[in-house]
Amino acid sequence: MADVLPPNNIEAEEAVLGSLMIDPSAAPRVATFLRAADFYVVKHGWIYTAIQTCGPEADLLTVAANLASQNLLEEVGGESYLTQIMASVPTALNVEAYGHLVEDMALRRRMLNAAGDVAKIAYDTTKAIQQVIEQSEATIFGVSEQRMAGQMVPMKKAVDDFFTRIEYLHEHKDEPLGIPTGFNELDRMLGGLQRGDLLIVAARPGVGKCVAADTQLFDPTTGKLVRAEDAVRARKANVLTLDANYKLTATEASDFIDDGVKPLYRVQTALGREIKVTASHPFFNLVGLASLDGAQSWRSNRCAALFAIFWQRQCTRTSGKSAGLFIGRWLCDEGDATIYQ
Repeated sequence: MADVLPPNNIEAEEAVLGSLMIDPSAAPRVATFLRAADFYVVKHGWIYTAIQTCGPEADLLTVAANLASQNLLEEVGGESYLTQIMASVPTALNVEAYGHLVEDMALRRRMLNAAGDVAKIAYDTTKAIQQVIEQSEATIFGVSEQRMAGQMVPMKKAVDDFFTRIEYLHEHKDEPLGIPTGFNELDRMLGGLQRGDLLIVAARPGVGKCVAADTQLFDPTTGKLVRAEDAVRARKANVLTLDANYKLTATEASDFIDDGVKPLYRVQTALGREIKVTASHPFFNLVGLASLDGAQSWRSNRCAALFAIFWQRQCTRTSGKSAGLFIGRWLCDEGDATIYQ
């Protein structure tokens, strides 16, 4: 089988370089996403770097002089090659489209390299499978992370936009600063969703991220409660979600994920609260998070952690009293959870 070259588009690379030497003012249109390392032909990357260094004065003579100062002019083919790539395009009008073609091929080559790295990671049987998965995901994610985002704008426009935004916020003090979520309390805390924010929606154990078969789901279209098991069997469920305008609206669930049949436990705390969980459900105690199947060790761990307060460091009157009351409550209740299967 003949060797297959990595994805590339040499004509597009030449078109980008020729466009930038014809019209240096077009450089900002590709500078936000295209890098020298994106060029398949190494000498094209050198020329691109020289064009960026010359800036608005980039042309045949200045770029050639810059390359010559680095002893690279003959390596790239001399002034004759620079003239050749300038003649390959009549205008710089499509430089951005040419740049994206070059970027596309560069990303494909990086994906192939990442795939090879993932294969090496998978072949290493000395690593735990979870570690293999995490490293593989990080390798693939690293490819997309290398893509440069953003857009260059003139300083005057950036300043004008900034002050326009400040004036708007001053005149609309009662409105959320960002995009409203539809949840009034959340909007008051966050000021709406802001550009550039990374928001992770999470919740403590036992509030409904995962549901059991007999969990009652609210149907916003009928106002009735529907068992999760019935919704899964019917492959249909109406739920509340955010629409394109970030308003709560009734939507039909797109898919259902069945986590399989597992033993379910009813856990009752000393305060009388009950929760249904599987054996792997995490609970927080004084020594950290522990799954339900490790509950037998909780009592000894709690006592050791509590008494260590007195033995490892001197405590204040307040912390000592609090710890004493906690120990007393724990001993009186003989543990803080009763488990029923």
